[in-house]
Amino acid sequence: MRKTTVFTDLKPLALAPIGRPVRIVEIVGGRGLRNRLAHMGLFPGTVVVVELREAHGPVVINRGGTRIGVGTGMARKILVQPDETHS
Repeated sequence: MRKTTVFTDLKPLALAPIGRPVRIVEIVGGRGLRNRLAHMGLFPGTVVVVELREAHGPVVINRGGTRIGVGTGMARKILVQPDETHS
């Protein structure tokens, strides 16, 4: 059984505020999803900023100066929290 940490201010990346730094806390998905995101440099502890989010399109994020497009379904499985250290 997988241990899950409970944070009160967690939300999916798909709902994160535009222009504010957030830290990836957990990826709710299987090994394939976690591996795909890791190859893009997205794993727990990574700080990203949402640059663009449209109703039926990808979520465009910035990670260390690199823009990455993540599909809405994937973005719903990436749980983030505000990151005050980079604001």
